[in-house]
Amino acid sequence: AEGCSEMARERKNGYIAKEEPKTLFEDENICVILKGPGWIVSVSRNTAQNKVLASILRTRGFEDVKSLVQSGKCEHLCHFVILKFKDNKGFHTAEDTNCE
Repeated sequence: AEGCSEMARERKNGYIAKEEPKTLFEDENICVILKGPGWIVSVSRNTAQNKVLASILRTRGFEDVKSLVQSGKCEHLCHFVILKFKDNKGFHTAEDTNCE
């Protein structure tokens, strides 16, 4: 699999085109997401690391999924989940840094 650094070198000015991840299955307990290249999956059982990832999203100023997808950079899939499901009362764990 091609990493983000390799993707950036191959593209003009380092721009990385990404597609919005797709929800394959969703119920009250689980959501299965299909992601393409350009998305980093790095959420872990390390709560401190998850808090750092969540704070990065706030400092970069993304307000919606569209701006994240069109950023031209590799982005963290957890940021997509936070933005996509933040207003969905059924997914209270989307912004919970204690959850993987």
